[in-house]
Order: sequence, then C-alpha cells, then structure tokens
Amino acid sequence: MPFEAAKPDSQKQMKSLQPTTKLVSACFMLILFSACRNFNWAPTDALEKVSTTPPNTVVAPVFAPAGGSYNATQNVTLTTSTSGATICYRNDGTNADCDSATGTCFAGSTTYVGAISVPASITLNAMACKATMNNSAIATAVFTIDSTAPVISATSPAAATYVTNTQVSYTLSESCGTGSITWTRTSGNPDPSSPRVQALTGAELTAGTHSAITLTNNPTLVSGTVYDIAFNCTDAAGNAATTVTAAGVTFDNVVPVISGVAPTTGTFRTNNQVSYTLSEDCQSGNITWTRTGGVADGASPHVQALAGLELTAGTKTNLTLGSPPALVSGAVYSVAFNCQDFAGQTATTVTSTGVTFDNVAPIISGVAPLDSAFVSTTQVSYDLTEVCTTASITWTRTGGSADVGSPHVQALTAGEMTAITHTNITITNNPTLIDGAVYQMDFNCTDAAGNVATTVTRTNITYDPSAVVISGVTPASSAFRNNTQVSYTLSENCASGNVTWTRTGGNADPGSPRVQALTGTELNAGTKTNITLTNNPPLVDGVVYSVQFNCTDFAANASTPITVTNVTYDFTAPTITGTAPASGTFRNNNLVSFTYSENCATATITWTRTGGTADASSPHVQSITGADLNAGAHNGIIIANNPTLADGGIYTMAYACSDAAGNAATIISNTGITFDYTAPTITIQNLRNSTVHTGHVIGPANDNVGVTLVEFRLDGGALTAATYVAPDWKFALPMG
Repeated sequence: MPFEAAKPDSQKQMKSLQPTTKLVSACFMLILFSACRNFNWAPTDALEKVSTTPPNTVVAPVFAPAGGSYNATQNVTLTTSTSGATICYRNDGTNADCDSATGTCFAGSTTYVGAISVPASITLNAMACKATMNNSAIATAVFTIDSTAPVISATSPAAATYVTNTQVSYTLSESCGTGSITWTRTSGNPDPSSPRVQALTGAELTAGTHSAITLTNNPTLVSGTVYDIAFNCTDAAGNAATTVTAAGVTFDNVVPVISGVAPTTGTFRTNNQVSYTLSEDCQSGNITWTRTGGVADGASPHVQALAGLELTAGTKTNLTLGSPPALVSGAVYSVAFNCQDFAGQTATTVTSTGVTFDNVAPIISGVAPLDSAFVSTTQVSYDLTEVCTTASITWTRTGGSADVGSPHVQALTAGEMTAITHTNITITNNPTLIDGAVYQMDFNCTDAAGNVATTVTRTNITYDPSAVVISGVTPASSAFRNNTQVSYTLSENCASGNVTWTRTGGNADPGSPRVQALTGTELNAGTKTNITLTNNPPLVDGVVYSVQFNCTDFAANASTPITVTNVTYDFTAPTITGTAPASGTFRNNNLVSFTYSENCATATITWTRTGGTADASSPHVQSITGADLNAGAHNGIIIANNPTLADGGIYTMAYACSDAAGNAATIISNTGITFDYTAPTITIQNLRNSTVHTGHVIGPANDNVGVTLVEFRLDGGALTAATYVAPDWKFALPMG
C-alpha cells in the first residue's frame, strides 16, 4: 500500500512519525517491500529525506483563478494534469483528503464536479487522487473577497496652496496593493516631465496616517510650476479608491528676489513713486520709509503695505502706491523693500539709503542784469534757494549786431549752483558775446530731485564792452572863439556826458571850472556841428580855457577824455579908427593910416572905384598882413599888398578887421578919394591976344582930374594963389 494512502488518522500519525534518519530496516519490519519502492531517498552526510513528489504520484490541483484578493464573487475551477484523477477539496480551512486505493474522496472532503462559487473570503484546500497512484500534494488557495474601496483622506498639500517641498500627507482607510501620487502641471513654468507619476512603496501603502513624508520615489518638481496633485490607491482586491486631487498647488522652493529698486541710494526724489521688480508673485509685502536726516518727520517710519497688482511678479516702474506715504520735503530717508511669497519664503530686504525727498522747486531771484540794461561785461548776479544739480544761463540775440553763435547756452558749474547769493560773478563757462548785440537772458536751474525752477528772463540787454570814442571836437587847441558853440562826434549813444571849461589864463572867471552836462540829442551817436549846448556856459570875455569832452555809455564805459587847451573866448569886436586918406581928399600915393583896438586875425582895405578914371580891376580887396595886423596905430604906411589904382580914379576905401575869435570890426569907409598920380600942366602967357604986356601972368592950367588951385612963386618968394578967371588963371606981376 502506498505511503500516502493511509487512513486519515493513521496517516497523520504516520506522517508525524516519519523518521529523518535512515529506517531501511523498519521498512522491512513494518510493511511489505513493495511499499518501500515508493520512497525516494536523498541521503546526506547525516540525514536522508523523503521525496515530496514520489514516483507515480498524481499532479496537484491548480486553482483558476488563483488564490488572492478579489472584489467580487469568484467562480473557481480546479484542474489537474493527471488524467482520470479525482479532485477533492474543503473550504473550511482544513486539508482535503482522498482514498488512493479507490480514487475517491474521504468523508469531509467534497468531490469537485464543477466551478466553485466563492462569494466571500475563504481558504480552499484541494487534493487529487487516482487508484494505484500516490495522492497529490495538498494545493491551497486563500480567496479574499473585498468589495469595499479604500478611502484616501486628510491629504496635503491642500488645493490652491504654495509649497516649498515635495512632502505629502494622507490617510489610508486600509492598506493598498498599489498606489501613486501624480503631479500634473497645469500652469506656471514648463515641466517637460509632467505628469510625474510617483508610485507608493512599502510602508507608504499601509493603512493609517502618513504625515509630511517624503516619498521613496520623490518627484523632481520645477519651481514656479502649478500642479494638480492626484492621490490614488487600489487595495489588494482591486478596489480603487476615489482619486483625491489637490488642484492649483504651486511648487516654489526659490526665495523671491527684489531687484531694480528705485529710488536708489543717494538720490533725490520729487515724488513718492517707486520702482521695483519681483521675481514672483508675493502674498504680502511693504515698502518702509524711515527718516535718517534732513527735515524732521514725526510720522516716520512710514510702513506702506503693498496690495493687488503691487504684489505681482514683474517690473513696476514709477509706481504710486495705492497707499502712498506722506513724506516731508527736505527729509532724508532710507527706503526698505520687503516681500514674502505664497510659499512663505521671505525675500532679502533691499534698502536704499540717503534718499532725499524734495518736492519743492528751487527759486531763482536777485537776477542781474535787469531788463533793458547795458552791460560792458558778462558778469551776472542771482540767488538760489537750494543747491541745483544742473543750471544754465542762456544769452539769445534779439537785436543789434549779428551773433552767429547765438543762443549761448552756458552751463553753471558746481560752485555756481550753491544755495547762496552770487553777486557780479563771471561764470566758468563764460560766453563770447558780440559787441553791440542785444540779448535776452534766461536763468534756469534744476535741483537734485528734478524740480525745475521757474525760468527768470531778462530782455533787451545790450552788450557793450567798448568805451565811447569822442572825435572831431571843436574848438581846437589855441583857438579863439567868439561863441560857446562846440562840435564833436560820438561813436555811440551816451548815458551821460559833459563839456567842461576850465580857466587857464586871461581874465578871471570865478565860475571856473564850468561843467556843462550834455542832454537829449546831445548824447546821441553821430556828429554834432557848431551846436550851442542846452546847458550853455556863461563864459567870461577874454578868458583862456581848456575845454574837455567826456562821455559814459549805457554800459558804464567811460570815454577817453578829449581836452583842447589855450582856447581864448573873445566876445568883443575890434574897433578901427584913425583911417586915412579921409573922405573927399586927393591922393597922389597909396599911403594909408589906421588904428586897431586889438590884434586882428584878418584885415583888409578895399578900394572901390566910384568915379573918375575907369578901373577895370575894382574893387581892390587888399589883405593886411604881418605886423600891420597888430593892435595900435599904423600911420602913413604902404601895405604889403599895395593896390594898383587908376590914375584919376575916385574911390571909396573900406577898412575891415576880424579878430582871432572871429569878431568883425565895424567897417570904416572913406568916400570920394581921388587918386591922382599925374602933375597938372600950366601955360603962361605974358600977353593977351598978342598985345602989349598987361601986368598979369595969364594962362590956362590943365590936369586930368581938374585944377582947383594954381600957385605962383616969384623970385623964390612964397607961393601965392592965382585967380581963376575962366578960362584962365592970372597972377598980377609987379609993375616996373
């Protein structure tokens, strides 16, 4: 009988008594030899074991489906590859058994005839047997029927949250056979490896709470990417848990960075606008202004919370915060920028120091030159209420001489932009202006905060660096003048001027020096000829003066004085007396006589024929020269320019004289002067009518100008006038 075919109880006893050492002799003692042929010996150094599959043994049954966990009723089939074998099974957890002699199932075991319905969890044990063969080994299959899906709860991270790591939390209602957590990118930065399906392993699949764990299969997420995180689990029976998804989870393991901030350190600001760049959206943030100097600010520090778009990633340029600070002009602040992202990461604070808030524009005042001024230099004056960082003065030609370099925009330098009064300075960048050009001047200034001062403008400014030139003056030096008229030429208009007469000789002048101011048109450019000044001086007759001409133009350029010296002012005309020949006289020569009351500068004697012999050269205007011009009596002289008169001509002689001052003497005229250069002829007849002596000298007397007197001298005696008895003259001779 086969070893495995013993009765159940005795079989069990025999199995419990199976030796582990060689029992060959026992075989012959207890059973037939034929039984011993069913042993398969496997000797070792110390033991020999019994084979688990003796020869001529039925193949153990096979379960289909195999044992395992299932979520629904299973119809289990049993098969063996040994033809004709019977399969016996039990579902109570004990081993099935069958009779190998008959090939039938022992009591308590069920003979398999068709699919076994397994609606609930059980353990099936089966054995196959066939007469004349050894029974098969016991085949066991444990069937777990589980129709309840596991539940995933208490997951973390939560939806729409930010995380800095890949840690997760979850609770499983039962252990899972398989599970995963899947990160699927939905927005934000690209993740080429999305979705990232990370399988749960080991203890990660066990029932219970798993708090803040890092998975064995930890994903490598991309910072800045938004993921949906799906938790999945399937139990051993194949029941799949309802997926739990946390949507919109942002993975962010990079601290936010604040950059590109403004105001920057050491700058000046006219407003409270700010600029900054956030590397990512921030959940909260603020900008804090803390006074560190300058004008007091009792409200410092000003902590201004960022809100709305002010917290979003990107560059904010010249932004006025929704909640701007009320800063104090003139105060110096440090400005600190802070930000915390949604993952709770805090940016490194960025601070700008020494930021001056200044929203008040500088004021330019005290500007010179003034409107319509004349200037001889480019000096300027101005007052600044605060330091300027840029400033300029611009000269723009508006008239006068041409200036091809106009406008002249001249930048002020550091020392010229300080907050003080700048008086009559020549700026470093001094312009080259054109003499005689008229300019508009614009003063500009911008402070460090960019506040622009109101431009101060001066108009109609004439640039005149050249002094007036006085020329063409009269009287000339050593001149004689009979009036106060003057002549002069000015190269340009003068603002003021004068002519000054200072006594240097001659008669006394208690009013000297006489400074006579020029007025009105007397100050205009151009030539003034023989003008009597509005402020005419009361000069003294016979005084010798120096005469000085002065002028100052509108740019305060003073002319070089022009002085003439030794000018004699003579307002009295000379007199002529003692003239000869007298009127009605006869002259047989050109001797003349006259007396001058003063020296004459010019003098003439003019002979004008009025009768007698014709004179084609009349009148004879003969200049007096040399010493004959001197004051005093000039008697019986022949002048140098002696005229040739007509013999027998009757003339008027006119005596004229003008002194050096131009005063003309009253002309003295002597009339009816007969010039007779030919002696008369007398014919003497002792007898009249050729008769006897009458006692008289009788005869005619003839002359070209007529005979008015005939005188006789007898024997050296005195001249005795003859008697005229027309037509003869007679003179009685003594008788005897």
